[in-house]
Amino acid sequence: MLEEVVTAYEDYGINSILEASKMRFHESQESKQAGSADWWRLHEASLFALGSLSEQLCEAQDSGFAKYNVQHLLEQMLTDIMATGVHQYPFLHARALSIVAKFSSVISKEVSEQYLSYAARAIASDVPSPVKVGACRALAQLLPESDQDLIQPNVMGILSSLVDLLRQASDETLHLVLETLQSAIKSGGEQSTLIEPIISPIILDVWAQHISDPFISIDAIEVLEAIKNAPGCLQPLVSRILPTIGSILGKPKIQPDGLVAGSLDLLTMVLKNAPTVVVKAVFDTCFVSTVQIVLESEDHGEMQNAWQHSYQVAGRNCLSGVVNKDVH
Repeated sequence: MLEEVVTAYEDYGINSILEASKMRFHESQESKQAGSADWWRLHEASLFALGSLSEQLCEAQDSGFAKYNVQHLLEQMLTDIMATGVHQYPFLHARALSIVAKFSSVISKEVSEQYLSYAARAIASDVPSPVKVGACRALAQLLPESDQDLIQPNVMGILSSLVDLLRQASDETLHLVLETLQSAIKSGGEQSTLIEPIISPIILDVWAQHISDPFISIDAIEVLEAIKNAPGCLQPLVSRILPTIGSILGKPKIQPDGLVAGSLDLLTMVLKNAPTVVVKAVFDTCFVSTVQIVLESEDHGEMQNAWQHSYQVAGRNCLSGVVNKDVH
């Protein structure tokens, strides 16, 4: 409904919604001072209204069309929440963390850093599940935008906490945790090397267990790609992947549905921009099996993946002299 108001009335609609949210926020403060136990509901509802229009409000703030200062209002509401108890008002805190993620381009660096630190503590603490979900959303958005000097001292703790969350994640929250983990690995720099032996087996297990779910399996491959691109992680990751993938491709007919095609997708990711030594290792382990799949498989998608993979491996190896041009 709020989106329709903005569509119909444009700037007037945006300013009216901002004014209403500001009024509800002040009413919630008055209720809190009066001792009402439900004061937080108006506050949370105001944040939800603003969050549902985050794209339009950010554009209005940047263009100067917003009559009220979006940043000032949001920071008032967010700062007030930090002074309340997370266990007493979990849904309010969860909403605040989600709002920080949506309005990261609007709120100040100081407030962003405050919530980044709070989100890092939240995923490692015994807080209600909605708060952990909000913390993941905040971290996924804020980590790539934050100063490395702030992130580096905390990144190992963040990675460890996310790995723990991954072990507990339900199907509903798995995508979010994987997305957050990907952001944390990209922000971790050289420290990611230290946790690669812990993270990689877990992600490979998630990938294998959800091979029939294209969304989760792609998320898992993207996390593995982030690990691959982290300093010092390529060789150990490839050494971890190739024996398992080689055995899968060597006996494709006994594998669960989707595992062969998914394994070829995983190898394609490994080969992307890989150095010659990695290409040769993939060739030595998987090329013959891959060609055999092309020749024998009746699965169209499997054949297409195998053909693309074998062409990529043979082409890269031909250029590097590993196989001759006639074989290619």
